[in-house]
Amino acid sequence: MSLNRINRVFLAGGSLASVFPCALLILFFPYVQHIGIQPWIMIFIIVPSVSLALIVMPFIYDKIANSDMIFAGRYHLPLAVTTVTLALFSAMFFAVSPDWHTATKVIILFGSLFFATLSFLIFLSNISSITSRLIKQDGKTERHYNIIRNGFAVLGSFALLTAMFIMDFEYSRNLGFIVALTLLIAGFSVYFSTRKFLPRFIRIDILPKNTIKTVYKSFFSSFSEKLNFKTYLAYFFTTVASSLFVLNVMFMNLEALEFFVTLSFLLVMALLCYALLSPFYMAYFKKFFVAGYAAEAVGAIIIAVMSFFVLEDSLSLGALIPAAALLGFSASVRLTVFKRLFSEAVERTNSIRGVIFNLKNLIIFFGAIIAFLIMALSALAGTYATVISMAIAAVFIIGVPIVVLVNLKKQLILQYPTEEEEMGID
Repeated sequence: MSLNRINRVFLAGGSLASVFPCALLILFFPYVQHIGIQPWIMIFIIVPSVSLALIVMPFIYDKIANSDMIFAGRYHLPLAVTTVTLALFSAMFFAVSPDWHTATKVIILFGSLFFATLSFLIFLSNISSITSRLIKQDGKTERHYNIIRNGFAVLGSFALLTAMFIMDFEYSRNLGFIVALTLLIAGFSVYFSTRKFLPRFIRIDILPKNTIKTVYKSFFSSFSEKLNFKTYLAYFFTTVASSLFVLNVMFMNLEALEFFVTLSFLLVMALLCYALLSPFYMAYFKKFFVAGYAAEAVGAIIIAVMSFFVLEDSLSLGALIPAAALLGFSASVRLTVFKRLFSEAVERTNSIRGVIFNLKNLIIFFGAIIAFLIMALSALAGTYATVISMAIAAVFIIGVPIVVLVNLKKQLILQYPTEEEEMGID
């Protein structure tokens, strides 16, 4: 049995779930303002709730990976359950009323964010496991599938931006329901398009049960490999820098049209660059790696400089678009480059690919937490919050390439196979 083209598209549709982290980044500050909670108070909600989800995730992953479930599928039952819980708790998170008691708000925000984050991590893990078994791992097929998958990721984020634009960027509870509905579509499009392949995922060999200590020791064992640790560290700082800039756009007091055009252009540019240039990324690995970070640094400087004009309302869409284009190109390069670097981490330590994939997700969320922490603290500066947070973001985005290039220098000078060599063509 093979996955036909239609089912392959539905499988890629799981990437619509990118609307969840997009909603957290873009809606978060307008939302907390809407419900009357100060950003610095949210530090004591978002940091412990997301951190707790990150701590629990390795144990849940081990239980799913070692499951010998037959009747409902090793990955499909958790996928169906987390699809529902992710939609439910994300809707609950964005459904808090400004009129509720502060304690009630805090409890609901903490609980719903914890369960939504944990569900999202498990959701991604299951889709990754299903994809790795149903999509042929060769240069051409995998690249075409990734273009479709990234297209759905952009579509999910674009749908949220469009909804916000229609509502003139005033927070509405309807936005939470739009996010929940998109998540349901994403999860069940994967479930029903791959359900007939359930037998392929059944574990025949029964593995011994691991203790909690064994689970976490195994999960984080790849950190002991020095080159892996440098890769994770580089990815962490990159995530912090990128998250800071998305959050900062929310603080720049842009008009609805300017905000919509800027982020939409960034997303579309990232997808176009990936679709058109990804065949050349591996052939010119180091050059694109350096060019990607250089483009990000230049785009960051443009936006950072523009943040100083926020107080005078003299922002220009004409300057934002080139910056968004540069950041979009950089995002496409980083997407491809770090995918390769994480694949090498698997090969160096003989680790299970799923473990490295989940480590990658943990790093993303941890980086986003740090970015939020910086933004929430800079918000205490009041009028100058944008200038301070953007300056910090600029330091991150300009400094990260230097750190990455120094730490990963040996990896960047390795000779990588061409696409033809990967496909076995002489």
